[in-house]
Amino acid sequence: MYNKILVPVDGSTLSEGVLPYVRALARAIRVPVELLRVSDTTQLRGYSPPVHGDEYLEKVAASFSGVTDVKHTVEPGNPAGMIVDLAAANRGTLIAMATHGYSGAKRWLLGSVAEKVLHATTNHLLLVRPAEGESRGEAQLNTVLV
Repeated sequence: MYNKILVPVDGSTLSEGVLPYVRALARAIRVPVELLRVSDTTQLRGYSPPVHGDEYLEKVAASFSGVTDVKHTVEPGNPAGMIVDLAAANRGTLIAMATHGYSGAKRWLLGSVAEKVLHATTNHLLLVRPAEGESRGEAQLNTVLV
């Protein structure tokens, strides 16, 4: 199955929308979680969330009750490439991330990190398109579509 869940977050509330699903899954299958923040210096500042470092990730890590091993990493580089590379180092890594749902000009200008990861990774990928503000608690899954 999986031996780690890699969770990229960029400091936005939308990226944190995957957290309730990760909390439930990590507790259920008893695997460690790695929170990842990639600092992309090439992104347009007008569309980029504010840069957060270790303090931000420590706060997010503290929100995982019942999960014994939550670590966090801050890396510089291209977000999609870094996510794919870190996951590829361990075939048992599940990548769990939220999609921002960009469309139109934003998608053309920024691209979609989730889409780039989807097309580049050989690891399993859990994509969640959350509504604004759905980052607290733990998800209750009633239906899963594969």
